Amino acid sequence: MHIGNIDPSLNGQNSKGLRIEFFDQIIIPNSSNILNGDFSNGLANWTKYEDRVDFGNNFTLSDGSSIPTPTEADMVAVPFDAGPLPPPPSVVGNDDVALTTSPSWDVRVHNGQLKLEQGNYNIALGYGIVHGPAAVSDTFSAEVGDVLRLDYTANYIGDDYHVAGYIFKTDTNAITLAINETGTFGSGRKTVEISEAGNYRFVFVNGTFDRSGYRGVGANMTIDNIESEKQYSIPDTAVQQLLRSTSYSSSSDNQHFVKDVFISANDGTNTISDTSKIFNTEYEGKIMVAPTLNLEKPVSYGATNSLGSGGAADPSVVVSKIEEVQTRIGLAKAEAKAHYSVLESAIESSTDMRAQFFWGADAISDPEFFADTAYFTKQQIMQDNAAAILAQANKSQGGLMQLVDSPYVIEA
Repeated sequence: MHIGNIDPSLNGQNSKGLRIEFFDQIIIPNSSNILNGDFSNGLANWTKYEDRVDFGNNFTLSDGSSIPTPTEADMVAVPFDAGPLPPPPSVVGNDDVALTTSPSWDVRVHNGQLKLEQGNYNIALGYGIVHGPAAVSDTFSAEVGDVLRLDYTANYIGDDYHVAGYIFKTDTNAITLAINETGTFGSGRKTVEISEAGNYRFVFVNGTFDRSGYRGVGANMTIDNIESEKQYSIPDTAVQQLLRSTSYSSSSDNQHFVKDVFISANDGTNTISDTSKIFNTEYEGKIMVAPTLNLEKPVSYGATNSLGSGGAADPSVVVSKIEEVQTRIGLAKAEAKAHYSVLESAIESSTDMRAQFFWGADAISDPEFFADTAYFTKQQIMQDNAAAILAQANKSQGGLMQLVDSPYVIEA
C-alpha cells in the first residue's frame, strides 16, 4: 500500500532532515465492485437506451427499470453565440426542441470504450438542446467513503456537446452528478465520493446544443475505466508505528554525546511538534561506534525516548538495564574470584613453582578481572547518565502521541 512519499530534498540522508508527505486519497487495490467497468466484456452488465432523454423526467429501459434524470436547471448553462436570430424563449435552457431530421442514436463498445453517438441532424429552432442516447449500469453496492472514478471524452459533431454522467441511489432516486459539461472538446478523469451507503447505478447521457443558432447539431461521448474503490484511511496506529520505527545512524568521528530529534506533524492547518533526545552509549578511542536508534526498542539500543504501552515514557526500562549491568558485574566478580581461588590453591601446593604460578595468577586473573570490572563499571556510569538524560528528555514526551492526530505531513 503506497501511502505517501519522502521529500527528495529532505530524505534524511547526509545531515538532511526527513519529511514524509502522506497522500490525500489512498485507494485499496482491487476493491472495485462495478462489473465490466472497463467494457472488456462489451456491453455486459450495461443496458443501452437508444432514444431521446428529456431531463427532469424518468426514462424507461427495456427491462422496465425507470431511470431518473437531473433537471434542466441542474445542468450547466449553455453559452450562446450571436447567430441569425436571438434564441427563442421556448428553447433557452431546455431540451424540448423539435427535430427536423433524425439523429443516429447508437450505444456500443468501440476500441474498448463505451461510446454514445448522435451523428449529424437538424432541429426546428435555433439554440435548441437535445439529449440522448444513454447507457445504464447494473446495480452495485457502495459504502460511505467509497470513491467512484471514470474516464470520459466528449466532442462536437454538428455543434457543441452537452453531456451528463451521474449515479443515483436505487431506493431514493437521489442523483449525484459526476459529469456536467458543455463545450467543443472535453476529456478527463472524474471522481465521486459516496456519502451514503446503499445500492447505486451509473447513468451516462449524451447531448448537444445549437450554440451557433444555425440548427445543425450532433455530439459524441465515450466512457471508460469506471471503478468503485474503497478508500484507505491512515489510522493513528500506523503513524505511531512509523514514528517509532524511524531510525538514526551516523559514522562520524565528531559527534555529540546527546542529540536532539525534532518531530512535527501537520494537516495543512495545524502543526504539533515534539523534541526527543538520543544518546550514544559506546566509544572506541576517538571514533564513536555508529549508534542506531529505533524508537520502538528499549533504551539499551540508544534512545532515551523509549515508549511503553500506549506511547507513554517507560523509565523502568532504564532502571532494568542498569540493574542488568550490575547483575553481570556481580557474576563476573564471583567467577573471577572462583578462578583465582583455584589458582591460589595450586600455587600453595607447588612450592618450587610458587613464584612462576604467582606471576601467572597476576598475569591471567587480575588483568581479565579488572578489565571486565572496568568495562561494566564504565557501562554502569554511562547508563546512569542515560537515566538522567531520559528523565529530562521525557518531560516533553506527553506530546509525542498527539502527533498522530493530524498525520498528513511528518518531518524529523
